[in-house]
Amino acid sequence: MSIERELEQGKLAPVYVVAGADELTKRELVAHISTAALRNSPKELNETRLLWRETSANSIVDLCRTFPMMGDRRLVVVGGVEKAKAKDLKPIAEYFDDPTPTSTLVLHSTSTDQLRLKVMKLAAKIGHVVKCDVPYANRLPGWIQQRARNKRVRIDPDACSLLADIVGADLAALDEALERLILFTSNGGNQTQITLKDVETSVARTRVHTVFELTDALGRRQTADALQIMASMLDAREAPIGILAMVARHIRRLWQANDALRRGESENAVGKSLRVHQFFLRDFLRQARMFNDRELARLLERIYQTDRALKSSRASAELHMQQLVLDICVR
Repeated sequence: MSIERELEQGKLAPVYVVAGADELTKRELVAHISTAALRNSPKELNETRLLWRETSANSIVDLCRTFPMMGDRRLVVVGGVEKAKAKDLKPIAEYFDDPTPTSTLVLHSTSTDQLRLKVMKLAAKIGHVVKCDVPYANRLPGWIQQRARNKRVRIDPDACSLLADIVGADLAALDEALERLILFTSNGGNQTQITLKDVETSVARTRVHTVFELTDALGRRQTADALQIMASMLDAREAPIGILAMVARHIRRLWQANDALRRGESENAVGKSLRVHQFFLRDFLRQARMFNDRELARLLERIYQTDRALKSSRASAELHMQQLVLDICVR
């Protein structure tokens, strides 16, 4: 039986561990658990939400041992558990030997690394441990199709593919884009099918186009333009590591395209092998022809150095990103 079905039937486990990079699925599952756990209990009296860095394992256990007030169940939700060390989790492991039947503990983490710990294996014996990984790129269209089905909406396969190319693996952003498409295509409350044209017309392509514009500016060594584009991305609250990952992926794909074209592959074959949607293929191949192998190798090396600096240096992320642009553009 699925966790969702158990929750609908009011079957609550003592503990749920929800781990992984897929924030949308984690958020929805925690919300579902919260609704089920507090169905017959006042939320303001029986729900406690904490961050690991602000509490301790002993405090969490004390909360779980506390009986619910004016209700059936107490809910304790702890985020940021990826920061916890195995020794710090020992009191929670001991609690799992005799959990309070009127409490539900939810531990959520951005990483699945800790699922190898003994405490998580104990959690799996008495409750549920759920991995929430972001789907691989080739599975995103299927995820969109299923998500649309859950919303009782039909969407063409080509529209799913283009939407995945535009938005990427941010499932929350994909869901938001899908909601905008539903509003865009609704006809007096009657839902029609979402087509490729609907996606081209209504979904903002800023994210993809901005990466194209940034790599264009870097390739042409247009320093002022590249700095301005980078600043606008940071102002839009794009995470520096995320921008770097997007650019690195784009550069690697340009390298692959460059190599394939040099070997005589057709443009359509290159687009198909690299899963570049036809809508973007012309611009993508134009960029691939702007670079040579030596330039692409240097770009990737600078991206790697910047990644290390972002994760280890005390200097601001904006400064590192600006320096990357300058190192690439200024000969």
